[in-house]
Amino acid sequence: MQRYRILFLALMFGTGRFLYPDDCCHPSVDCDASISGDCDEISNDCPTAISTYLNPRSITNDLTYRNSGTFFERFRGEVSCAFFTLDSTFLYQQNRKSAHLGRGFFGENPLLFAEQSAPFNSLNLGLGSKQPEGFSSMVRLSPKREVFAWLPQFIFNLDCFCPGTWADCAFAVTRVKHHICLFEQRTTFGDLTNEPSSVREALDTLEVFPLSRHHTGVDDIQVRLGYVMGYCEDDMFSVYLLGNIPTGKKFDDTRWFQPYVGSRRGGVGAGVMFDGNLWLSELDGTECLLMAELKYLYSFGDKQRRQFDLKNGPLSRFLLIAAEDNVDTPLQGGINLLRACAHLEPQHTLEWWLAFHYTWCCWGFEGGYNLWYRSAEKLTIKDSAFDFENFGIYDLTRCTDLTSHSTAKISDTFGQGTPDADFVKLTGSAVNRNSAISQKALSSTFSGTVTYATNWCDYPVNLAFGARYELASKHHASALENWGVYGKIAVSC
Repeated sequence: MQRYRILFLALMFGTGRFLYPDDCCHPSVDCDASISGDCDEISNDCPTAISTYLNPRSITNDLTYRNSGTFFERFRGEVSCAFFTLDSTFLYQQNRKSAHLGRGFFGENPLLFAEQSAPFNSLNLGLGSKQPEGFSSMVRLSPKREVFAWLPQFIFNLDCFCPGTWADCAFAVTRVKHHICLFEQRTTFGDLTNEPSSVREALDTLEVFPLSRHHTGVDDIQVRLGYVMGYCEDDMFSVYLLGNIPTGKKFDDTRWFQPYVGSRRGGVGAGVMFDGNLWLSELDGTECLLMAELKYLYSFGDKQRRQFDLKNGPLSRFLLIAAEDNVDTPLQGGINLLRACAHLEPQHTLEWWLAFHYTWCCWGFEGGYNLWYRSAEKLTIKDSAFDFENFGIYDLTRCTDLTSHSTAKISDTFGQGTPDADFVKLTGSAVNRNSAISQKALSSTFSGTVTYATNWCDYPVNLAFGARYELASKHHASALENWGVYGKIAVSC
């Protein structure tokens, strides 16, 4: 069993090192924030890869919540001899560094919306001013996500049917609250039209953010069937297969920062568990144990409606458009033409949990680490899925005969750029597919847990309380950083 321990730990550390990206783009790579995988971390040298879609981490699949205060008791404590255990976790979780999420959506945070020399030309939102300096507003986006959940685990010891086998089922009844938290400081007000007069009003008119700010539902259901391969002294090694049953509702994925609960993508996977004694003293009733688990989940493909950018750069979905037969009339409907249904290819998730458990009499103390990785999405969509009719990008250059401006950027000011020689209609080939994907995500979670084991009417009862702190490991814009607290109670029979 000693060789299993060495190989298992080597695999764990090797996996973690492989998943961590380089500090930034390779010097030979042209940093393009619209290309998934090129630059998806926040850095002074590398732009942030922004996306119109954010996919939070599942509570049911989080090994920190699943294993902390539970792993030891189900394989080592009195619970290990029980046929059935109901393990309940009650948790509260909130994201941190919310400004990084805003940067993942805007590209810059805060972001200046103005008519003159700004990263975002406010005219694209219909915001202008009759004042000489023009419209100007500084906007900061700090989204906040709060999660309240009850995570029950139904654990079965199947030794009576087949020695060494076990099964469990888990899901999370979850209530999620979302707060957009958009702060706007206007230098001059928009007064060219009656509405909108602010950036927030303009974004709400274009249906950028979700209507609902909270949602209660059941997170994905996960079922596992495992087998303990054998014991060597006090060491344990187990393998299992898992199935993930989706429970998510059909949200409007074209709106950013939806209060998601569950997913719409089923999956299958496998995992391994290990524990081994570091020392054991029967005289004073103390024990120190190393525990670890590695889990892989393969999520099936699906079809979802997403919001896209053009290949003209980040936020190009907000560019003004105009019809070929009326090029002098700008419209703000471009964002609506860039909402379409796409096919998502299978996605991979890998998770590693490692903890040290110290037992003294009925008390236990745990320190844990959780590495979580999710690959970037890949989607396919036909050009014909986009119906641009006879629209093209509105020409803000206004320096020749009015046509279109197919190479326009969201930062172009009035009169800046080179217009097209002839009117260029928008087509599906002008759409940036990668702008609508869930970016690669990687996080590290540190946790601490205190446990207490007792008996109530001859039934083993385990209590636990803990806290966790999650860091997004250079992927702040695509993975939520969270802190959380949790309490547990488990009853066996």
